[in-house]
Amino acid sequence: MIFSVVTAIFSQRGRRQAKRAGRLSMLLALLCCALSTDLAAQQTNKSRLQPLPGNALADGTAPAAPARRIVALAPHLVENLYSIGAGNWIVGTTDFADFPAAAKRIPRVGNANGLQIEKIIALQPDLVLAWRSGTSAADIKKLKSLNINVVVTEIPTLADLADHLRVLGSLTGLALPADEQAQRYQARLAELQRYYQHKKKINTFYELWGDPITTVANNAWPAQQLALCGGQNVFANAQGDYPQVGIEQVLAMQPDIIIQPLSRSEKRKVLQWQQWPDIPAVKQKQILQPNADLLHRTTLRMLDGLSRLCQQMDTIRNQQRN
Repeated sequence: MIFSVVTAIFSQRGRRQAKRAGRLSMLLALLCCALSTDLAAQQTNKSRLQPLPGNALADGTAPAAPARRIVALAPHLVENLYSIGAGNWIVGTTDFADFPAAAKRIPRVGNANGLQIEKIIALQPDLVLAWRSGTSAADIKKLKSLNINVVVTEIPTLADLADHLRVLGSLTGLALPADEQAQRYQARLAELQRYYQHKKKINTFYELWGDPITTVANNAWPAQQLALCGGQNVFANAQGDYPQVGIEQVLAMQPDIIIQPLSRSEKRKVLQWQQWPDIPAVKQKQILQPNADLLHRTTLRMLDGLSRLCQQMDTIRNQQRN
């Protein structure tokens, strides 16, 4: 998920050119004829979602009835809908939505570079779920201008995932199973926090991207994960959540651990750290390569990847103590 955004920023592949205006106008005209009564009824019943406790934001217009034709514009939204039992109601999504296996069969309507608005219109969704950090603001504005119900979501902190699941539950009429999943998540997260909260800090560098070298800081999800595991992020105070750094800066920080998350679905080149044997993490062969598809997607499976990462870091911590 995070790799999708970083790829879009650095590659600059550009958006696909829009279809001819005449074709879009004809499609919109047909749609208006078919749905004019429906839209008028919905317009009088739309409700405004307010920020939830814990700053897990969900903002937009929700359908009057539980959503049954959903376009989910990020892999984590797809996975979270499946986790509460709403997966069969997803009619469209974006590239890299590959979990669970059934998600691979969902029609694609775009990626981090942009959406195919005509495809979304043709799917006749009663709800479009967008991701504030990953969905184009221009595309969100366009969808709203077409009187499509759009709810824009964000999950700022690890704890906020629980409230996010509850939002999805309220939008789909699955409040009870969503709350059950949220409570299980909260309990497991709290257990991890209790176990690692007093662990000795260990200097860690997180290689999010290799060219240019990009790391994590401040409120970035991986930065929060490092903090939970007892990692001392060597660039914790850098400017921005995903700062670019130079190799000289990394050398100066002398990290004890280097983390290189790898994704099965979004391939990337990683730095060959053996070129710099004076870094403690390289000298001691303490370079970890966790599953980015677990760590970087704000889903229930994130805790599986986080638990594993914390265990690996703790093993290195114990080796240093001995």
